[in-house]
Amino acid sequence: MTSNRPFPGIVGLGTDDVSLIAQKRYPSFSYCTTKDPNTGVVEGWIHFGSASKLIGLSTPLLTNPTNNFYYFSFQGISVGGQELTLPEKVYDMGFIIDSGAAYTHLQTDAFDKLIDAVKKLMPDDEVWTRDKFELCYDNPYRVPEIKLRFKDMISFPLRDRNAWVPISTLHCLAILRTNGTSILGMYQQSGLNVGYDLENKQLRLKYVNSCPDDDDDDT
Repeated sequence: MTSNRPFPGIVGLGTDDVSLIAQKRYPSFSYCTTKDPNTGVVEGWIHFGSASKLIGLSTPLLTNPTNNFYYFSFQGISVGGQELTLPEKVYDMGFIIDSGAAYTHLQTDAFDKLIDAVKKLMPDDEVWTRDKFELCYDNPYRVPEIKLRFKDMISFPLRDRNAWVPISTLHCLAILRTNGTSILGMYQQSGLNVGYDLENKQLRLKYVNSCPDDDDDDT
């Protein structure tokens, strides 16, 4: 699918009984989106059942009977190769993966640690804010690498284009704070093939140059 216009509707992919996944009893599904930086055109695929693309790194997929979100176990963040020390409650809350959230939301205690760590590695650069983004720089070439760590994954790096969003002449950290549970949003999922193996309760993540279509194999 390709689009540079708003989508006409929403497909429910959650864990509740009225979602498309539950109604069709699919054992798995996968999706992938990419955005052309020149045209702004979004291209992507969604696959169900045996056509699902279950490739890449895996982490256990968790559910919560009180809501219809998919969760996975969050085990840490590193900035510029340095692991951050986070409060225990940040890990206890886990991470939601959500195709309906535009940006990643990080629990406020972890968010503050992340902001501080980036600032320490860029002490000579002036800090700006724009709109809802709390950390912006006018030099996109010196930003440190940010990695998230999930259970059974050594680490999951956020590429610069997934971690930072250009706004006018600035580059802003594309992560927002939340007082609730952390969420992996779609900006960070761009350029990823995301596979939900519901039968084996595994989430699969793999960066791709282009979204796999029906003719691609699963290797």
